[in-house]
Amino acid sequence: MAQGFNDSYDVAVVVSGDADYDRAIRYVQDQGKVVEAAMFEGAASGRLRDAVDDFYPLNEYDERLYRGD
Repeated sequence: MAQGFNDSYDVAVVVSGDADYDRAIRYVQDQGKVVEAAMFEGAASGRLRDAVDDFYPLNEYDERLYRGD
């Protein structure tokens, strides 16, 4: 996410459900960047989901991802 300071991207995608990223996410958003998260529904913390602009539950996109096939 640090490349946001160099204006290297417009949207950051976090592939994690860890709530510890919420402060970093909000800081990057304050720099004018959009932050999205992709994680399995049951593994994502509510705090992270509240912090990001959009959340993509991976298990809804392809059931094989959730099962690990």
